[in-house]
Amino acid sequence: MSDLYVIMKILSNDYFSNIPGKKQVFSGGPKSFAGVISKHMKGNGYVWVSVVHRYGETDGVHAEHIIENKKHEWWVVETAETYMQNEFTNPKEYKPLAETGSLLVDTLEEILDREKPDLVFINGLSAFVWALLVAATHKKIPVVVQHAGIMTFEVANYAHRFSRAGLRTMYGIEKDFARKATTNVFLNSYSKKVFEKEVLETKKGAAVIIPLPCEAPKVIPKKKVKATKRVEIGVVARWDKIKNHKAILDLAEYTRTQGAPWRISAVTQIPDTNVQAEFKGAYRKHVRVLPPRSPRALRTFYRSMDIMLLPSNFDVSPHVVLEAAFEGVPTVMSPHVGYATTLRRNGASEFVVDFKNIPKAYNQISALIKKNYPATLVKKFATEHNPARVMHQYEQCFLKVVGGVIKK
Repeated sequence: MSDLYVIMKILSNDYFSNIPGKKQVFSGGPKSFAGVISKHMKGNGYVWVSVVHRYGETDGVHAEHIIENKKHEWWVVETAETYMQNEFTNPKEYKPLAETGSLLVDTLEEILDREKPDLVFINGLSAFVWALLVAATHKKIPVVVQHAGIMTFEVANYAHRFSRAGLRTMYGIEKDFARKATTNVFLNSYSKKVFEKEVLETKKGAAVIIPLPCEAPKVIPKKKVKATKRVEIGVVARWDKIKNHKAILDLAEYTRTQGAPWRISAVTQIPDTNVQAEFKGAYRKHVRVLPPRSPRALRTFYRSMDIMLLPSNFDVSPHVVLEAAFEGVPTVMSPHVGYATTLRRNGASEFVVDFKNIPKAYNQISALIKKNYPATLVKKFATEHNPARVMHQYEQCFLKVVGGVIKK
């Protein structure tokens, strides 16, 4: 039990597969973090309320209280997909944010009236959680927002899916988080800097940096020297433009021209659609594609690799870097990954590679195959991302926001 003496009720957005009894989907990011933080806070005496959004055949917006529990309540808010499109992503005409999604905002206000939380915690950004932000603001409930990425970049990557008015709405939504949030949580100084440059500067005193939690083993294994001549290169990344799978394919094709004994294996889920069919076909031909897997199976995958790659166009705090490092395997990353600054400051700058020049990247990676991160860097990762340390930082943040205190 924590030494906190303030009993706090926290309401937060959550994910359908996290609902008790639902089929679990292995994924990282906000979904995984939602399970970690709710479990910890409940264990320390907090009351947690999860609100899940999903699309359904409902006419408009419908809320259902599906699990009533003293420590963890669950709500599902169902909307028609056309409602979200008409209000947020594909409206025919732009309307001010104050007039956007009013039915959804009203529904979320009703949930807030019933639950009466002391705090709303928003874990990752979307149109749905923006409505939750607005509802909490109307009810004068403090809001802590965790910025797991930069939504503006995500939207820009798929601009063709939005109407012109929808783009204006979605870009405006991310700015609104900075304006309305009581506290904005960034995962590192890099993401805060990019957010304030590309989106909006946060209010003075309204931003904190708290890293993601990641458990390191008691003994971090040393990198194994493989007996075989084949070099195993690993990738773990969702199938998304921002992850830059094009660079992975370009590198795989280039290694063939060099006669290099490299095999690149990517753990990812390629959508079974005709979109970019030629690119997908080439990727499957030159890269060994493996399906998503459990955390335990991922650890086995890391240990079977000589080195990992992450050529993302932008990536705030990808867990795969930490997970692989804790299994004794380093990651070569682009300068646009949040950990790049940490690598440069801790004697591992050679692992930061610009993937725009594939021949040069190939030569740099070749020189790193048998190398590993400095032990001091891995130790720094383990200390800064220690789950107990990170959760304590969140507790302090939440208590400060609601005016609670910690016993001395």
